[in-house]
Amino acid sequence: MVYLTEMHKITILQMIGYGDRTRTQAEVVRLFQEKYPDLPPIYQGTVSKIEKQFRERGHVRQLKKNPPNKLNDDQKLDVMLMLEENPHTSSRQIVSALNISHSSILRVLTENQMHPYELQDDAPVYYEVNVRQYLHTNFANRWIGRRGSVEWPARSHDLMPLEFFLWGHAKIMVYKTKPEDIADLRRRITLAIMSIIPQMLTNVRRHFYLRLGSCQDSGGMHFEHLLH
Repeated sequence: MVYLTEMHKITILQMIGYGDRTRTQAEVVRLFQEKYPDLPPIYQGTVSKIEKQFRERGHVRQLKKNPPNKLNDDQKLDVMLMLEENPHTSSRQIVSALNISHSSILRVLTENQMHPYELQDDAPVYYEVNVRQYLHTNFANRWIGRRGSVEWPARSHDLMPLEFFLWGHAKIMVYKTKPEDIADLRRRITLAIMSIIPQMLTNVRRHFYLRLGSCQDSGGMHFEHLLH
């Protein structure tokens, strides 16, 4: 199928003409091919479709496709996998990557009884009043960051057990093979969390204090490279 720009379609309308001075679809196809010899040939059905769109809508701009109202199981699984792979993935990134609506993402989370915390990295833009108001409204008492319901020092991912332990541990167990569906994904996540034993948490606490020391030694700068 030939991709036609808006200007191409306008040219076809001009070739069709108006009133008593109109051309047949076959004549328009021939004239268009003569004018654009480098393009693949168009067909009379294409001319008819363009003319119909202009009569019905008054323009020949590309029609936007509405996202599907209901996601299939594979799409739901893709949403869950993206969030599991990176819990800080924004809904905007998911919309862009999977071409689904924001409301569909929220439905997937609701269906799976997910009520995530929103963890800010405290980049200056996130401290804007309107951003904090949005977080207070949409994540009431459930967002972590500067002036949030749970205070946390700015730009401190190296100090967060979720970052340096839990996500890595869960990913190793969950992604040994690709989950078959959302139920399988949830089962694997549950098993990954249940596999954490007290000794592992003791090690996490020990590493947390080591990281605090490394943070002090580096003057508050990035220190992950000092731990290896």
